[in-house]
Amino acid sequence: MNAQTLMIRTRRRIFGDLTGNHASLIRGQGYDFEQLRPYIEGDDVRAIDWKATAKAGEPIIRIVREDRRLRVVVVAWLSATLFFGTKRLKQEVLAEAVAAIGQSVVANNDIFHPLLFAEELLVDGGRSNKANHVKRIVESILSWPLQGVMASPARSVDRLMRLIPRRSLVVLLGDFREEQIPDFSMLVAKNEVVAVVVRDHLEENPRYFGFDTLIDPLTQKNYHWGGGAKEYQARLAAHDAKLFAAFAKHDIRAIKLYTDDDVITKLARLWW
Repeated sequence: MNAQTLMIRTRRRIFGDLTGNHASLIRGQGYDFEQLRPYIEGDDVRAIDWKATAKAGEPIIRIVREDRRLRVVVVAWLSATLFFGTKRLKQEVLAEAVAAIGQSVVANNDIFHPLLFAEELLVDGGRSNKANHVKRIVESILSWPLQGVMASPARSVDRLMRLIPRRSLVVLLGDFREEQIPDFSMLVAKNEVVAVVVRDHLEENPRYFGFDTLIDPLTQKNYHWGGGAKEYQARLAAHDAKLFAAFAKHDIRAIKLYTDDDVITKLARLWW
């Protein structure tokens, strides 16, 4: 499925918005610069711009206006493990989720800021409230060559913090198959965070299809059917238990989005 088809399909489904009801959870809006003017008796001295004051030789006040638009930062981790799916590829499901969230954001005239990561930052999509901005990032997700790509959310958190200058709603997306669980403490201290874990039922509950070896796409380790497959399943279940415990610890609302799910209906559970 191409980006245009995904955009049309998600646009038709979005009659309200996914993020508008969530905006009240974002406290402390940002401020945009408006103008500089001379100090007038009675002004708040905390508003003095000391650099402008030094240049002008007299007290100068910095006037700002509140920016009430919600800033939504969508962070998607790409990896080779997304190139899998029984109903459709996890890569496509992740792209549809980004399309749905992005179009909901721009429909509200809020600010959409997409970021693509693997082990390092791949794409900083910039901030915009235009539909074409959403389409471009969806195209990047669908066309990105995943072979050999490894995601590392744990390594990305520090870089991510530097890319979010203001308090935002941050949506984390990926299959989160990496063994190391990220430390979300700094991210949630300054932002409202939700998470979408993209999965396929078969990878969590493998069944016998006539083959006798299962290859873990993350570690490339071979598991022989029988005890080995059970070991693989138990290992993934233990990993997910730790992952969702970390989400709960930091009050991050999280869902699993499967390849056979209705994407928009499932996403709505994060906000409604």
